[in-house]
Amino acid sequence: MNPSPAPESDIEVLRDEVQHELYDDLLTLDQACYVLDLSADTLRKRFQSGQLSYIQIGKVRYVPRSVIVDYVRSLRPDKPRDTQPGAVDEELPTIGGEQ
Repeated sequence: MNPSPAPESDIEVLRDEVQHELYDDLLTLDQACYVLDLSADTLRKRFQSGQLSYIQIGKVRYVPRSVIVDYVRSLRPDKPRDTQPGAVDEELPTIGGEQ
């Protein structure tokens, strides 16, 4: 006998929790363009050159927050880089006003 699936509302709650945890550290391409003050074409060129990376979930591409921070740091040669990739010493504001 197959177990009955969870009620739709329970599945939606779980999906929302997972997405909230996962997507907190991911920016959409539009958000990455805004934060970096780049056009979509320039962002695409940065992906192709390997200067920036993205992950794809389904059909949607996201840029991890750590990739943005590392890229900005690479543009500031006057400031020493951390020894651990993705380490953040300055808080990057969250998208949507949540902190």
